[in-house]
Amino acid sequence: MADHVPLARAVLAVGLLLGIAADALLRQGPGGLGFLLWIALAALSGLALAGRAGRRVPREALAWFLAAIAFAAAMCWRGDQQLQFLNFVATVCALGMAATVIAGTPIAGIFGARVRDLVAATAVVLGDIVGGTPRLVARDGALRARGPTRRVSGARALARAVVITVPIVGVLAALLVSADPIFATLVRLPPLDPKWLVSHALMIGCFAWLSAGWGRRVALAEAGAGAGAGGSTVPDVPAAFALGTTDVAVLLGSMIVLFTAFMSVQLGWLFGGAAFLEARAGLTVAQYARRGFFELLWVALIVSPVLLGTRALVSGDATARRWHARLAFPLIVLVCAMMGSAVERMRLYVGYFGLTSDRFFALAFMGWLAVVLVWLALTVLRDRGAPFVGGSVLAGLAAIVVLDVADPSAIIARTNLGRPATAVVGRPRDVNLAYLARLRDGAVPLVIHALLDTTGGVVSDPASRSDRCRAALRLLSRPAPVTWQQWNAGDASAAGLIQLDAPGLRAVAHGCPTPGSTSPAM
Repeated sequence: MADHVPLARAVLAVGLLLGIAADALLRQGPGGLGFLLWIALAALSGLALAGRAGRRVPREALAWFLAAIAFAAAMCWRGDQQLQFLNFVATVCALGMAATVIAGTPIAGIFGARVRDLVAATAVVLGDIVGGTPRLVARDGALRARGPTRRVSGARALARAVVITVPIVGVLAALLVSADPIFATLVRLPPLDPKWLVSHALMIGCFAWLSAGWGRRVALAEAGAGAGAGGSTVPDVPAAFALGTTDVAVLLGSMIVLFTAFMSVQLGWLFGGAAFLEARAGLTVAQYARRGFFELLWVALIVSPVLLGTRALVSGDATARRWHARLAFPLIVLVCAMMGSAVERMRLYVGYFGLTSDRFFALAFMGWLAVVLVWLALTVLRDRGAPFVGGSVLAGLAAIVVLDVADPSAIIARTNLGRPATAVVGRPRDVNLAYLARLRDGAVPLVIHALLDTTGGVVSDPASRSDRCRAALRLLSRPAPVTWQQWNAGDASAAGLIQLDAPGLRAVAHGCPTPGSTSPAM
């Protein structure tokens, strides 16, 4: 244990450094240039700790560090909130995988790991990040002296004296300044806000705690503990929980019957159209399109873990495994058909009511889920499950990269602005420019062009004028980043365009009611 003491102290020091850096770079939130710099600093710190611990850094770990930096850089590129969230999740997961691969436990890499192994690895990494710091101090001896006769160096003694002296003297001086106004004129203490101190202390402490736990996994985790062949750490399923042929046949067979009945109804409205819906449900196509998409998405989402879980529980029964594959293949076909129906329903919905961020990202998620289901059929159901987890994770990361490049906000704005003028019979096109003005990135120039171009809209309609007013006011009142840590390429470009076209936008907003008022602004 004594050999761990210097390394444990280094991990603790790196955690404190990352905590201080987080307070300086991330105080305005996890986005922008500050987040990218902090992630790069964390990656370099992880590599330094691994080198000090004498651990080999596999190529996969380097790839995960680079992926973390790349997705953090994407947060400086795109400002869409949903896309920022996806990039943030990808960044954090990449850092966690890098630490896991360096430690070599519970898995040595994403490729060849089973789903249960990945779940176990996630739990272990989260446990180390959240609870690693106490073990770092108490078990690894980060703050423990090596012996009773150990001499303390001069620099360390001075640092310890300063740490002890500053808070005590500071409190006493503050009391004396408050007690005597004459003394207060002689001693000028810097104004200290208790809330400011608590805020900075909490942020530094929180990030230092989490960073030290993550650093412990990189440098001090028990390498190879419980790791089996191929990085598997989870034992086989106990006999009491194993599924047999009857269990598989009843469960998956029932799902096939249910989904087949559902798809038969879908064929009715797909081929029967408005007349079928009116006769069977008393609904128009627009009313029918409003419902069902997210329910179908949840169905598709539930099927994946059901298939994976049942496959794991029949691993010891060859007959049950064959029946599982025979029933799972048609089930996946039915689920993909249901997803196609959901996409068609969303297409109708968008045609009538427009596209929003929630609908767009739900469609993107459904696309990734379809890839996962097909990949599951090609790997797990053919007893070639080793590449499934790695392929699914890479497909998810690739999907986020595609979204970063595609610019969802621009797609949403372009789709809504390009809808037919009479999307709903008897109703003019409802573009909702005020909603589009809330979007970021590539949507901003499209919305500005739509506001300044009065030839293509129904400007005479009071509702249309009100929508244009709200959109112009929203663009003009959009807050700009106030610090360099918040800098984002999409937001910076949008701010420049808004400033360039500000006179035209003010003309559109002239006479509009200001927020909180009921009369036109003068």
